[in-house]
This record gives sequence, C-alpha cells and structure tokens, in this order.
Amino acid sequence: MNKAIVIAFALHLGVSAILSCGTPKGTFAFKGALDDRYHTLSETPEFEQGSPAEWAYVFNKNYGLRTFGIVVLKKELVWVEVSRRTASIDKTSRVIYGSLGDLSTGQYKIIITEKATVIDEREFVIYAGEDDEDFDRD
Repeated sequence: MNKAIVIAFALHLGVSAILSCGTPKGTFAFKGALDDRYHTLSETPEFEQGSPAEWAYVFNKNYGLRTFGIVVLKKELVWVEVSRRTASIDKTSRVIYGSLGDLSTGQYKIIITEKATVIDEREFVIYAGEDDEDFDRD
C-alpha cells in the first residue's frame, strides 16, 4: 500500500513538472520616438519610417535559461523574411528587446519561436512620414 502511494505521488509530481514547463507566454510592448516607456497596445502599432521605434516581449513568468528565435516578416504578395536572430532569457531577465529601425514602409510581423513552435506573433505597420519639402505652408 505504501509503495502505491509513493508511486502515485511520484507520478503526480512528474505530471505537474511537465505541465509547468509548457509553452512560454508573454506580451508584446512597443515604444515610439516620443515615448519614455513601453506600452502594450490592443490595436496594430504604427510607426513613422525613419523614426526610432522599439519593441519588447515580456514573458509572464521566469522560464529559466531559454533561447528563442525572433523573425521579422514583411507582407508582400506573401510574407517575406526581413531578419532573423536569436535571443535568450534567464533567471535574471525575462524580457527580449528589439528595434524597428531601418524598415521601409509596409506591414510587418514579429514572430517569437522556440525550436519549431511559434510562441507569439504581432503585426505592426511602418508608414511614410511627411516630406518637409512637399509640405504646403499656405
């Protein structure tokens, strides 16, 4: 009887450990040129071309040391890869940062992956700014 209790308890701990190590979750936040902090946005973020803009992905809890893929795609006729890199989180930091720096106008998507699994994705838009030379000053 005691052996059955020990086995059942060990199985319970094993299942709990597997469930707690599931797919990481988090939230995207963005910071434009005039912002002093990052903001979570419910609508699609839009940034002026050439104006500094940054993004952050904040994991909702500490997942330990893990490495993620970050892919930025641009919508053409199909989604086309613009950039790809890796970033890591650890016990001291659960945030991944990125810049939207030198992107041309268009619709984009940031995808966070771990191995072959998509963790999260977020679309954003880069729009053309006003050209001072073409501005009518009547």
